[in-house]
Amino acid sequence: MWFEAAKSEVVSSVTPVPTSEILLFATDPELMGRGIGTKLLQTFESDYKGERVVAAVDGATDTAFFDRHGYVEAGSKTVSEALRPGDTEIRCRVFMKAIPAPDETGESPEKKAKDAERLLGEMRLRFRH
Repeated sequence: MWFEAAKSEVVSSVTPVPTSEILLFATDPELMGRGIGTKLLQTFESDYKGERVVAAVDGATDTAFFDRHGYVEAGSKTVSEALRPGDTEIRCRVFMKAIPAPDETGESPEKKAKDAERLLGEMRLRFRH
């Protein structure tokens, strides 16, 4: 289990399964909007570079959160595990995101692309003069 603690209380948590799938992801509603969930998700994703992360999201979850973090809705599935007292099946929307793998230097493909674009722009400026 991953968690962020404030005032000695768990305020946000994600429970991954042995693969790169998120089945439970929650943040205390009173503490939303402070970046706690984002930080938690980024920490989780950092363990799965070069892989695809799947998040099963129930109806109570803010799906816009996953949209903002680059996840794409890919369908739905029924989760049949006892995740909440009294629940035996939960219908979930499935969101996916491919986490870029760093290259040999440790840089992500996005950073390399941005650096290459910046360098290309600098070269264009030099050749204009």
